[in-house]
Amino acid sequence: MPHRLGLNRHSLRRTLIVGAAAGVVFPALIIHGTLLQSRYERDLRQSVLNPKKQTLDLLARSAATPMWTVDYTQLQDMANASIHHNSVVSIAILSEDGKVVAKAEDPERRRGHIQTEMRRIYPPSSTHEPRQPTSAATPIGTVTMEYTSYEAEKDFRSDMLQVFLALAAQAGISFGLIYLLVERRIVIPLRALRERAMQIARGKLSEPVTAARPDEIGHLAEGLEHMRTDLVALLDERDLKNKAMQDQLQAKLEAEQALNASQAKFLAIFDISPLPMVVARIDERSNLDDSSQSMTALDANEAFLQLAQIRRHEVASLKWSELFESVRELDETVRGLRLLHGVSRLECTLNAKGGGRSPICEVSGRAFSLGAERLCILMFEDVTERRTSEEAVLKLNAQLEHRVTERTEALARTNRELSDTLHHLQQAQAELMRSEKMAALGSLVADVTHELRSPIHHAQDVARQLDRLSEELLTRSPLTTEQLRDAIESVRDGSQSLKLDLGAASSLISSFRQVAMDQSSVQWRRFMLDRLVQDVATTLGPKIRRFDAELNVQVPPDLELGGYPGPLTQVIAQLVDNALQHAYEPGDRYVVDIKASRLDADHVILSVNDRGHGMAADTLNQLREDLSPQRSTRKGLGLQTVFSLVRGILGGQVTVASTAGLGTSFSITLPLNQVSQVSL
Repeated sequence: MPHRLGLNRHSLRRTLIVGAAAGVVFPALIIHGTLLQSRYERDLRQSVLNPKKQTLDLLARSAATPMWTVDYTQLQDMANASIHHNSVVSIAILSEDGKVVAKAEDPERRRGHIQTEMRRIYPPSSTHEPRQPTSAATPIGTVTMEYTSYEAEKDFRSDMLQVFLALAAQAGISFGLIYLLVERRIVIPLRALRERAMQIARGKLSEPVTAARPDEIGHLAEGLEHMRTDLVALLDERDLKNKAMQDQLQAKLEAEQALNASQAKFLAIFDISPLPMVVARIDERSNLDDSSQSMTALDANEAFLQLAQIRRHEVASLKWSELFESVRELDETVRGLRLLHGVSRLECTLNAKGGGRSPICEVSGRAFSLGAERLCILMFEDVTERRTSEEAVLKLNAQLEHRVTERTEALARTNRELSDTLHHLQQAQAELMRSEKMAALGSLVADVTHELRSPIHHAQDVARQLDRLSEELLTRSPLTTEQLRDAIESVRDGSQSLKLDLGAASSLISSFRQVAMDQSSVQWRRFMLDRLVQDVATTLGPKIRRFDAELNVQVPPDLELGGYPGPLTQVIAQLVDNALQHAYEPGDRYVVDIKASRLDADHVILSVNDRGHGMAADTLNQLREDLSPQRSTRKGLGLQTVFSLVRGILGGQVTVASTAGLGTSFSITLPLNQVSQVSL
């Protein structure tokens, strides 16, 4: 039916846009998706699995001695200290009979998929280290951890959303540029040439075809001009022959009129049918696996045009792979027509070419022969209404997901705005007084003396027990083998207890001696920063335990400094004491963090942070104006001494950052190799 065939005006534009999508968007989606998946797995190992394993192993080893000595308070402290990681939901320490002796839990982290892992606790060996699990060792307890990967999964979804938005923006810009380029450089000139070609086809040969362009469009215009001139010559020749053919055509005209009348009746019946139908030619010589090339559409009725949302002149150029949404459904239809000579109620989904909703249809059809051609007629019954309720539910779910996404984005924007309001302030104060240094040293002596009292008294008790055991052995005669073995075990246990008590006292005395020597003199020497901070932490141990506080030290072991350890020791001790005395209210959980890292090739940054109530903005402004204790709400904390030591003999800088309700941070920037100065 030639009068219904026409050119697809959008085929070239659509081909270029589809090519751009296939060449730009799909590879980008695959590459970014693979990279994000790999990154998510790496982040999951680094932020959840590895810290979880390390925490479990460390807690199982550390809990051996407290479990053996039935020190449940220390076990609870260990559990509280081990739950700091945001992926840990709860930690429970169970005795060998299954009783929970210590437990720490954060209910707010109980989100997403919760997993549980456990470690056995084995009794300590003779060296007071946790015994390695062997076939002969009996566990004395169990450590159970619940952890979640919710935060890693949330970050992964956020990254996926950002990548998809960026790709969508990139695709939109690319498609827009390609559309403008194709429209101006190809489509518009081709439309002009097509219009001129249509005029030539209608017999308007008087006007020449011109297109002064040195490209394929210009060559096409030249070809049309040659065709026009050739047509003029041929038409002249045709006029001479038409006279002879008119008589022959008159006879054929009558036969064609009868055929056209019959064809018009068939087309009328075909067009008014309420069931969508299409007539197609089957190519028996084509590859059976290439379904899109096995059929060529010849005609379709009005119901089918409305169903597929296409125009009648587009039927001849209909691509079955674009009409059917699924290639599998197209393959089943073609195979049924070619092998079984028909299909019946095969459900498939159509792509509406003009846009809009894709209808779901049941396809039925029969194949038949007409002369030398193999034809088929297909009928499409629209069953979309049967899926209305299911689509309504899916649409509601999509709307809910969209609302959740919008609220998540709004919360993220609010968090960024709150982060931008944080202030980082600097302040320096007057020189420190030497009397404050000696007062701090005196307080340190009192704390160490109080701490030494417990191991020394315990050692004396053990010595008296060993003395009584020796007298009993001397008066008891004869001794059995079992009694002698029990006595030796008692002596060995007492000796081990003495070694532990005396070792703890010796370690405390060594740390105090080094800190006292450093604070009582100003001598330049090279020292390891991590060892110095550990000595200060040891000497501050009594005060930390008195406040039931948690002191976290994170100092790399390779930071070696050249400078004055005495003033630096006093600064660290003063800042920790400052946090314990004034950063918290009674009943709060006291936590102080000491961290250090290399700032650049010549400097190191040391920070002392608390998680207390912080300082208000006006208080921080007062601290910036005047560092005297009378002008600061942290009255009597010795900040004047700290600022004077750091900016003076230590040759560094101090910055203070504080937010009400979040805590305060003192950051000290020091040179790695300070030039020796005259002492204070």
